[in-house]
This record gives sequence, structure tokens and C-alpha cells, in this order.
Amino acid sequence: MSQFVAVHSGCGAPSSKPHAAACRQACLLAMEALRRGVSAIDAVAIAIQSLEDAPCTNAGRGSTLNELGQVECDAAIMDNKGLYGAVGALQQIANPIQVALALAKESRGVSSVGRVPPLLLVGEGAKRFAQQQGIAILEPDSLVTERSRARHERDLAIVRESEATHTHRTAAEGGGLSSARKRAKGDGHEHQQSTHELEEKVQKASSQDVSEDKDAEEGEEAEYLLDTVGAVCVDAQGNIACGASSGGIAMKRCGRVGQAAVFGAGCYCNEDAAGPRIACCTTGTGEYLIRTQLAAKLVTALQSTSLPPLFLHGCPIGLAVLLLLFATPKPRRLTAPSHTRHGDWSQRPWALLSRLP
Repeated sequence: MSQFVAVHSGCGAPSSKPHAAACRQACLLAMEALRRGVSAIDAVAIAIQSLEDAPCTNAGRGSTLNELGQVECDAAIMDNKGLYGAVGALQQIANPIQVALALAKESRGVSSVGRVPPLLLVGEGAKRFAQQQGIAILEPDSLVTERSRARHERDLAIVRESEATHTHRTAAEGGGLSSARKRAKGDGHEHQQSTHELEEKVQKASSQDVSEDKDAEEGEEAEYLLDTVGAVCVDAQGNIACGASSGGIAMKRCGRVGQAAVFGAGCYCNEDAAGPRIACCTTGTGEYLIRTQLAAKLVTALQSTSLPPLFLHGCPIGLAVLLLLFATPKPRRLTAPSHTRHGDWSQRPWALLSRLP
């Protein structure tokens, strides 16, 4: 059986040299491990750890910061044998995917006193578990890069300006009963409008940020804000696994958990069955992916179809899905759709490495 590795470094901005190099390095490390006989799920963890270590990705070091300026990460990993582990809102850990992997392997049985092992740990509980596994707890700011700090300060200024404008507008309307009723009637529309305005401001600032980077050169120092990283691997025994890791959305609330840590939303594998083994990991706005359970739905839908293998799938709503349908001993040619309404997805950073027998 052929070994296979595919990785992506998220949706968000055009490809850059640092991201292309990070994806290639992750592929090479995972493939080298597979050739040594490592399992698919361990190879996924190796690939994603490499992406977490790259400061240009939104995972591990260099991730976007929450509202308090902290790095808080989510990660999950799964294979076709039913292993699954996830961590959310995890701070001070360089490689959240390794914590998720340790949790997945611990979930194989029950403890000596009959306690059912958890599949998901968050916050302090996840950090304590990591420490029990011998994983280093870092200093709070050690995962914050100059670039992520500068971006956070810019976004914080936009949020404060928006809140000040909203407060001033509310105060100007007066405090009488009729004014209160008027505000109550229009509150939903006003909130929707102010939220839309805030999103436009942040998006405009991000676009300017990327444009400045592009003008600065595609060079090694250019960094683009992307999203959840992911990987899919197939080992020599035909086992398939997938995983995802993310620093989440910018200016998120403390304790927010995104799709990367939610079962069926961030990554999903169908368990051993008579049909093809399928693995999927997603990247995009976590709240929408959680609502739709996109990864699980895609895998379930593909189980009942005869579609050919896919690699990078650009969804109309602007999500990128890393998807592998491993149905035959020799994988067919993998393709990427060239366009969605959000631009040319074939230029997004991704990489694959496959060895035919």
C-alpha cells in the first residue's frame, strides 16, 4: 500500500514562500516517518507539529491573539480505527497537536477505577494533562511573535474605536422612556449594522496588511495571516488519519473554542468499513463549521457516492477543505478547483507527497 501525505496551512491569503516552505517541510518529515513504519495518526501529528513550529502559520507559535493578547490554541486528531483526541483554549503549549495525540491514545480503554477517558480537554485541564504527559509548559509570552502582537494592537484599536462610536451614538439619543423603546426596536438592526461595519474595518486593515507584505516582497520574512492548518496521512497498512490545529480567529473571547477542537467539524475519518476510507480536515470560520459539522458531513456524503479522489476543495462560502478519498491501492491524480467567488484557491498554500509502490 502506498504511503501518502497531504497538508495545508489554511485559507485566507495568497501563497507565500514561507508558507510553501513550511508545507513542504511538514510533508517531508511526515513521509520520512511513514517510511520508517510510523502509523498514519503519528505521521499526522508530525506534519502538524512542523506547521505549528513555523511562525508564519496560525497554529502554535505566531498564532493570532485573543482579546487579552494571549495565544490560545485548539487542535484535534483522528484515525479510521476510532482514535480521537482534542484540546481547546490551550495556552503555553508549543504543540497542541501532541497533547491531542496523547489524549487520543489514552482514550483506547478505561482507567483502573472504571472512569471513561475524555476525548476533549480545554483550558487549565488541558494544560495540566499536557504537563502530566511530560510536555513542556512555556512562559506566557513565548508563543507571541512581534507580528502577531502588532496585528493585535491594530485590531484592538479598531474594536475600541467601534465601541466608542456606538457608546457616543447611544448617549446622543437620550435616556427617556421613548428613546429606550426606540433603541429597543432598532437594537437588532443597529447591532447588525455596527457588527458589519466592524468586520469591514478589520477586513480592510487585514487586506492592507497583506498588500504591504506583498509589496515588501514574497521573501522569506513575508508573513500572511492564514487559518487552521491540517494534514491527512495514509500509512503502509492502508490506515488513514487526519488532524487540525489553530490559533483561532483574531480578537476572540478568552476561552473560545473553534472547529479545530470540535468532533466532526475540524477533522473527521470514517471508521473501518467495507467501503473506502475517507479523511477530511477543514479551515475557515469555526462557528459556521461547528454549526454545519462540515468535516463529518462531507465524509458521510462521499461514502455514498462514486466521486473520484479530491484534494483541495474550494467551497462557495470561502472555506478550504483538505480532503482525501483513498479508495484504491494507487491514488489517482489529485486536483484543486481553480476558482471560487473569493478568488483563486489553487494559489493557496498546500502541499502533497505520495510514493507509489
